[in-house]
Amino acid sequence: MTAPNKEAAAYYNAYEKLRDPSHRWVYPQTRLETLFRQAGFNIQAARLLSKEFEFHQWADRQSVSSANKEKLLEMMRKIPKELEPLFAPRWANDAMYFSLHEVALIARL
Repeated sequence: MTAPNKEAAAYYNAYEKLRDPSHRWVYPQTRLETLFRQAGFNIQAARLLSKEFEFHQWADRQSVSSANKEKLLEMMRKIPKELEPLFAPRWANDAMYFSLHEVALIARL
């Protein structure tokens, strides 16, 4: 899940695409809910989920090159303000940690 701001969402998706070239697009919760409603669903509940990752372990799952790891780290240092609460980047013991968020929607026709 990303921020509703279009520029922040584009930044988020560029970040994901650099790590994983098969990545398509992550939407903000508001957009996902709109898409569900437009398809005729009635949203019953929404649950936000978050998980913290150590950067190198996360990047290594997609065999990210050293050069792209450096680009990703630089991008994280310059994330838009709207993404700071979502990524919540922190550095500890020479490692960078950050969070990713997902939303689970329960909906009925």
